[in-house]
Amino acid sequence: MATDTPTTLIDVLLRHTRTHPHRKAYEFTGGGTVANLTYAELERRSRSMAVALRASAAPGDRVLVMCSPGLDYVAAFLGALYAGVIAVPAYPPTNARNMVRLVRTAQDAQPVAVIADALVLDLIALHDTGGELAALHRIPVEDVPDTGADLPGPRPDADDVAFLQYTSGSTGTPKGVVVSHRNLMHNSALIASRMSISAESVCVSWLPPYHDMGLVGGILQPLHSGFLGVLMTPLDFLQRPMSWLEAVSEYRGTVSGGPDFAFELCSTRFDAQPREDLDLSSWSVAFSGSEPIRRRTLDRFAERFTSVGFRERAFFPCYGLAEATLLVSGGPVDSASVVMAAPVAPNTAPAAPAAPVAPAVPAASATPAVPDGAEREERPLLEEQPRFVECGGIPDEMDVRVADPATGALRAPGEVGEILVASASVAMGYWNGADEASFHARPPGTDRDYLRTGDLGFVRDGRLFVTSRLKDVLILRGRNHHPHDIEDTAAHSHPMVRPGAVAAFTTEVADQDRLMIVAEVRDGAGPESIEELTAALRRAVAEEHGLSVHTVVPIRARTAPKTANGKLQRHRCKELFLSGELAAVSAGATAKERV
Repeated sequence: MATDTPTTLIDVLLRHTRTHPHRKAYEFTGGGTVANLTYAELERRSRSMAVALRASAAPGDRVLVMCSPGLDYVAAFLGALYAGVIAVPAYPPTNARNMVRLVRTAQDAQPVAVIADALVLDLIALHDTGGELAALHRIPVEDVPDTGADLPGPRPDADDVAFLQYTSGSTGTPKGVVVSHRNLMHNSALIASRMSISAESVCVSWLPPYHDMGLVGGILQPLHSGFLGVLMTPLDFLQRPMSWLEAVSEYRGTVSGGPDFAFELCSTRFDAQPREDLDLSSWSVAFSGSEPIRRRTLDRFAERFTSVGFRERAFFPCYGLAEATLLVSGGPVDSASVVMAAPVAPNTAPAAPAAPVAPAVPAASATPAVPDGAEREERPLLEEQPRFVECGGIPDEMDVRVADPATGALRAPGEVGEILVASASVAMGYWNGADEASFHARPPGTDRDYLRTGDLGFVRDGRLFVTSRLKDVLILRGRNHHPHDIEDTAAHSHPMVRPGAVAAFTTEVADQDRLMIVAEVRDGAGPESIEELTAALRRAVAEEHGLSVHTVVPIRARTAPKTANGKLQRHRCKELFLSGELAAVSAGATAKERV
């Protein structure tokens, strides 16, 4: 018997089906086709998927959910929840590298089946040359009959595991975040509250459905709150970024967003000419998260699209991670974003915990670094600290602390340290008990466990500022630098550098850590352009950060390693640099030859 208060998303789906069965739940647009599902159709299709899954898997078994983006993916994922099996969203293996990650995911999760469209199943067969996935029972969604047959047995409980969200790490075995139905319901309610969502909202999402932002935010949030979800494919967006904004305009979208690079891409592609067919005035929540949020990107986007109705106050910078289901901080809606310099705090760098963390810009008495072989020029140094866009207010439901990453001692408000989170949204842990300590940090003077996020930041006036990843802090000449600041400078140093495809890291050279930068260049760049680009990049980093770039490696467009959701894999990029495997556009630009 259904309870008055839903405790799982399946309960929510059944309630929508009873109260407004013919209301449209999702619409998919892509490849020149449009398809949609009402709540009644979605429930029936999801139940059919559940029946098919139960024929191959028992409740608690893991099942890979690998459909191409679209309505079948939604029904297959919900079908897994309906059946009580543990869904494992996984990106289709479009190349050998993705196949390696899929195999590692399967080795950890030990799934018994995979549900996907025939095209994806063919890709698995093509790339599974070692036969690691041969034993999986394969369920083509096209072959699942839409009979609406009854599903025997009890429905899942709030404390049952809903799905495993495998983190998009760059090396080693991916870790599966164990998300319960309770976690999912709690975070979905939190998102709805912070974004002021109602039944009249419309979400437009191009984000990959295999990761937390696209899955929880783009697909499951519309179901939770009972409003229309409009879905696109990531490929459509990447091939033509303006298709995203055109969909927001066409469907009168109110909630939509993505990582910083998505807003940057649209600003680059928009010609700023008046367009009567583009109207962004309905867009009230333009969320930005998943990667560092840059003031320059927000300002440029607002400047470009104000003429077609976009309001700067629609920006919704936010912070979240899979280990907290999705959202940790953000909002409130319709508020101006705050930009603030990072305070100085000791001991935030794990590589040298005993050394104080100095400002990210050298002191006035220091001598700035210059590019190798260049004549030193005396110039005044920057006196300002790097500035960070806030990631929104911290909800009452989230207990967020900042602690010394070495000792665990809590930091005072305004001091930089590792971000810790405690909440009903925090996941149950990692599958197979991996890295269990990350979910059980207990700072002195507290009486509960906190999640160690691995991110550095500070809290001021109830707002969270994220400064860097703990493990990504670069230490050069005893000073700490945030790699994404250097990458942003490099990305804007020359028009031939592709935004969102620059990696900065250090490598030991002659017993000293030296700065290396890998940057994708646009198609058609010739030798003269590459030489000019390299010089401009070195000069910009020296001027903005007082750093000498030891090696610049220009690489071909679209060859930098990225995660399935489009984030650059800095550590993987470093590995390829060290092994000389980067697709350099000019000779002599590999680590083997330059280091």
